[in-house]
Amino acid sequence: REQSGSDAVNLYGSAGWEGASGSVNVDLQYGDSHLIGNGPAPVELLREDRSAIFTAPDITDNRLYMASTRATYSPTDLITLTGSAFYRSTKTHSFNGDASDYQLCTLGGRQVLLEGLQGDDLEPLNLDTGDVCNNRFANADALETFLNAAPGSPGDFAIQDLSPELTGTGVLADAAINNQSDRDQRSYGTDLQAAFTHDLASMRNQLIVGFAWFHGATDFRSVVELARLDPVTRSSGDLGTGTFVSEEATDVHTGNESLSAYFTNTLELTDKLSLTLSGRFNSTDVELADQSGDRPELNGKHNFSRFNPAVGLTWSLDRRLNVYGGYSESSRAPTPIELACNEGVFQLARQYAIAAGEDPADVNFECRLPNAFLADPPLAQVVAESFEAGLRGTISTVRYHVGFFHTVNNNDIIFQTTGRSTGLFANVKQTQRMGLESGFNGNWGRLDWYLAYSFLQATFEDNFRVLSPNHPGAAADGTIAVRPGDHIPGIPDHQLKLGGDYALTPSLSIGLEMLYNSDQYLRGDESNQLAPVSGYAIVNLRGRYQVNEHLEFFAKVNNLFDTNYENFGLLGEDPSTVQVPRYAAYSIPRFLGPGAPIAGFAGIKLSL
Repeated sequence: REQSGSDAVNLYGSAGWEGASGSVNVDLQYGDSHLIGNGPAPVELLREDRSAIFTAPDITDNRLYMASTRATYSPTDLITLTGSAFYRSTKTHSFNGDASDYQLCTLGGRQVLLEGLQGDDLEPLNLDTGDVCNNRFANADALETFLNAAPGSPGDFAIQDLSPELTGTGVLADAAINNQSDRDQRSYGTDLQAAFTHDLASMRNQLIVGFAWFHGATDFRSVVELARLDPVTRSSGDLGTGTFVSEEATDVHTGNESLSAYFTNTLELTDKLSLTLSGRFNSTDVELADQSGDRPELNGKHNFSRFNPAVGLTWSLDRRLNVYGGYSESSRAPTPIELACNEGVFQLARQYAIAAGEDPADVNFECRLPNAFLADPPLAQVVAESFEAGLRGTISTVRYHVGFFHTVNNNDIIFQTTGRSTGLFANVKQTQRMGLESGFNGNWGRLDWYLAYSFLQATFEDNFRVLSPNHPGAAADGTIAVRPGDHIPGIPDHQLKLGGDYALTPSLSIGLEMLYNSDQYLRGDESNQLAPVSGYAIVNLRGRYQVNEHLEFFAKVNNLFDTNYENFGLLGEDPSTVQVPRYAAYSIPRFLGPGAPIAGFAGIKLSL
């Protein structure tokens, strides 16, 4: 795609020692990347040029340092002690150019920057920004009063003059913004466990007990810069004005610490039937602290704890057939960004606004991700209850695995959009994922083949309303109704992978692979009212030449037939609101992520 050149360097090294009763391994990793991932584009733009981008740039620079070690020691044949530890440091800088929601106006004889005034909102009043931004009003309050009293007005205009809050050069622009952020993340932890093999009531038994500790800290800073937008490249990258919106700035420290204790016990009831009982207790503390002194609503501390049990049976009928089944529970605590940006956030933020003598209506009903944090009411942790059953084995030369699963997520956390690149997290009472996973592989003469198929039906299991203001079926408050059985967007029901490698000679082989994904609903269409993103199938070609046991040449061609397809979709704002002449005639708020066209790769693998 245009303006999407990226590069990445990854280095990895490992050293190990092994003795008669133990071993030690040390791993080191370094990563440095400059990644440009320009997002989905309007369907009307993709029809003209599939390589085109909507707005740019979207740059993420990462630098990673990581060290880990793992050691084992077996004082006897029946006892094994294992310990591991790691340290990871990641620094990330992101730069995202986006269209602006702000509006330049002349009020009281001076140019000001307004928030809460959109051209689309004025159309029902038979007005446009030219009618109200021509020095007709003394200030933003007078303009707000006029619009709320106008015939046909919904009466909910909340217009804020941001000019007093701007910092930097003072140069104004309303075509685009540059979201810039820096994250400094540090994490470390350890996992210690002991395995005991012994007989229990004359039955063979293995018990594993363990303890894990994790600590993570993140310093996050972000700013929003006013920018111009190049109408040809649609990029704001070099067009920043040096003026920043103070109320959108964030300087926050987050901490995350988890303690876990766990066990798993496998008892061989017979020589063919085994029973496994396990459990894990997790306690997680999440803390957010405002570092600027201007955003006390960011401060918050949360604790999430739970014991998660599991039970399973494995039955080996013979050496070629194994049947298994089980039930398990798991949980996860909300992340800091989820806690800082959710639908209950505004009650607290408005309380702070009132206490400060400010207009609570000026508190935005959104947060810009990942470039802003808002206040901090709690979300509940997600608890998953899962059943699974299946069989695996061998028939002749064919190895197979077929598994059925059913998972209910209680208090699942979903993302709901509130506009362009903005949104909120919210708990949903229940979601469900059920289906089948299967895999087959074998060989036929010189051909090694495989087939993998999965059916996954991911659905909401509750009646609720979700924010989606760009949905054509949205109510006046910008919500749509979701009912039990509606599919979760972005997850296809069917996925298929079929392929094989044929050995032309002992050293040379060629292979083909076909990948298929079925339809998926758009993000923002949780009610499943709109046409989904179409499914697709692509074919990949690969080849390998083994010179000797140390040297191998390989090559591959992805999307061999250069198939046009889309692998993601969402509802966005009307593209014509972006100040680019090319978009003036666009009207469909449907954005799709174009799949990669035909691409070739070649490389060398050296083993010493």
